[in-house]
Amino acid sequence: MKRSIFYLLICLSALLFVFVPLSCSNSSEAFVKKARELMREGKLVEAKEFLDRAIEKDASNYDAFNARGVIYFEQQETAQSILDYNRAIEIDSLQYKAFLNRGLAKRVLGNTEGALADFQMAVRLNPDSSDTYYNRGIIWSDLGKFALAQKDLERAREIDAGDANIWYSLGNLAYRQDKWEEARRNFQETVQRNSKFARAYYDMALAELQLDKKEAACRHLKRADQLELSEAAGALARYCAE
Repeated sequence: MKRSIFYLLICLSALLFVFVPLSCSNSSEAFVKKARELMREGKLVEAKEFLDRAIEKDASNYDAFNARGVIYFEQQETAQSILDYNRAIEIDSLQYKAFLNRGLAKRVLGNTEGALADFQMAVRLNPDSSDTYYNRGIIWSDLGKFALAQKDLERAREIDAGDANIWYSLGNLAYRQDKWEEARRNFQETVQRNSKFARAYYDMALAELQLDKKEAACRHLKRADQLELSEAAGALARYCAE
């Protein structure tokens, strides 16, 4: 009898071991994890289905609302994405990602001041993220506050000097202020980090034309054309025709 009870306990333990992982696989967090995998694969429709299920399981899941907001944003349903970011922020106002993402959405909708407020909060919550400074810098630039934009973009570069987009934005900021040599240097740094950044080659060429460096400019316009930037062919015909 004792031996039978012993075996029964072993079997129950084994069943419990199997049951717990199966239960966990249907948890809200498990659905979010699967959704993120699908998002990395570019399968947004399928990912959203898992996020819907995650929210059905747990309507207080910050990550599920934030991730679903990203999907809505990528699908150009910007107003809907903001609703999800709002909900994420209601759930946890101490995490920066939903503020950052909502700021991006507001900028697309032309709400520059609203975007700035969200980026300000994102910087406050995570002062070690290059993304927060980068996006706030872009907004300062939109507002024509170039000194503040420069400061934020330089801070973003200090945190992540390998990000080609930061160097490009610094180049663009310098170009808007007619600082041709500074712009050229930043565009050069951009293409060193991303050799397929067509727009950076094109803008570097425009800066070089301002500096009377026609040979270099034409070389970079040809590279932009090879990368299939639509404006490059016209610029080649205009500035580099034999």
